Amino acid sequence: GAGAGGEDRPPGIADEIYKKFTRPQPWTVCQIGENLVNIREGPHVEAERVGQLKAGDKVEAVGRKGCWLHLARYGAEQEPWVLYFYQKLDARLLRPVRRADAEAIG
Repeated sequence: GAGAGGEDRPPGIADEIYKKFTRPQPWTVCQIGENLVNIREGPHVEAERVGQLKAGDKVEAVGRKGCWLHLARYGAEQEPWVLYFYQKLDARLLRPVRRADAEAIG
């Protein structure tokens, strides 16, 4: 994709542009103590929580925006989001199951 400027920096987690994956990707929740990962209606922490994931849970992601994964679905929620990298703590909350997907994310 030819973007206007910004081509010199790699597309990292700070990139806020929505990227749709070429195919759904399986992701798994990392072990983060006793903490649960919130599933939200939108890609921001103020969005309403619609569910929670625990370590080892698997989800299917269809896209990404910044540090947020766009999930295929979660229960009745059609467009749920989950934070996969928590910058404040430098903590990875979810990781891709397939190595190729991890390389594509960066």
